[in-house]
Amino acid sequence: MNIVFHPARMCLQNALISFAEAGRARPDKYGGHLLSAASFAHGMLAIVGMQVGGDDGTITADDLALFWPAAVELIAASETGLCWYIDDAVECAMHCACTDEWEDVCIARTAIQLVLTSCPEAGGLFGREEYELLADMDETLRSQAAFVDSLPEPGISANIPADHWWWRLPTPDEDAD
Repeated sequence: MNIVFHPARMCLQNALISFAEAGRARPDKYGGHLLSAASFAHGMLAIVGMQVGGDDGTITADDLALFWPAAVELIAASETGLCWYIDDAVECAMHCACTDEWEDVCIARTAIQLVLTSCPEAGGLFGREEYELLADMDETLRSQAAFVDSLPEPGISANIPADHWWWRLPTPDEDAD
């Protein structure tokens, strides 16, 4: 990975702080949406940082048991933050072959998946619109894979779950074509 994350415990704390900030920002004519979106995106990035550094012993199962319900509550309080985040990630995925942002899109998709699968309460954050956007993102990632170089395996953190297939697109066989 080209990005360097803070230690996992700091990422856990930063995620909660960022989601709280996103929930406090209200739309206004002075850019409240921008503050909310930026804070929300920072929180999602911190969730990936927790995963990437998650086996360093600084985050315990008890920490996660407290973190996820609090994070879900804060994400829900940000109202449309998750939908905006997924929509922005889909937009980035559409252009990642031209802008060399494949890794950034993979990070965003992993953040979304971690929220979706890490806590039973998180399922309530995803409505029809979020699931449709997620399906659009997956379809876009598959179609854009033909136009990007695969990420080098040593560059993919060992802590990225194996079922996060987007990190391994295109497959080496597809690269040869």
